[in-house]
Amino acid sequence: MKQIVEIFTGVRHMLIGFPFDFVVSLPGQRRFQKGRDAIRKFTDSIVDELTKNFDPHHVNNYVDAYLQHKNELEKKGKPSSFMFPLLFSLILEARLKANALNLFFEGTESTGSTTTSLLIELSKHPDVQKKIQEELDTVVGRERLPSWIDRPNLPYLDATIQELYRVAALFLVTTMYSNFSK
Repeated sequence: MKQIVEIFTGVRHMLIGFPFDFVVSLPGQRRFQKGRDAIRKFTDSIVDELTKNFDPHHVNNYVDAYLQHKNELEKKGKPSSFMFPLLFSLILEARLKANALNLFFEGTESTGSTTTSLLIELSKHPDVQKKIQEELDTVVGRERLPSWIDRPNLPYLDATIQELYRVAALFLVTTMYSNFSK
């Protein structure tokens, strides 16, 4: 994952959706293409697995919602009742995989930046770190990693994260879009 983030951090990640592959003179282009292909394969495998296990009665994620909407369109006779239902199905599958890839890329940069800013801000408050560790040890223990299910039982950690979002994440956004020359 670290290698994937390194490949796509910076300007080059903007070329992911670029429709032409003739731009080969950029430094690191082969490395970039290899990383792009690895991520495509990774996201495609997740979409394929979620599609295979789709249950219309338990919509839990984006792929489920997309497939449910597709099924609703098909039940209404739109647009798969056209002349080329197989082509329509392939286009929807390609669009779903492209959307999953976009969600992955959009989240990679912002998640990395936000996490970095949160850790920098948290490093300034060792007392808060200690309270968080105590809460984690009490609720989760040291035998496993915390999960989303633990969140309701970690109010101090949750409040700290919300406060760090307020303080640190806003700083990142405002400095990224600021004009320092004025």
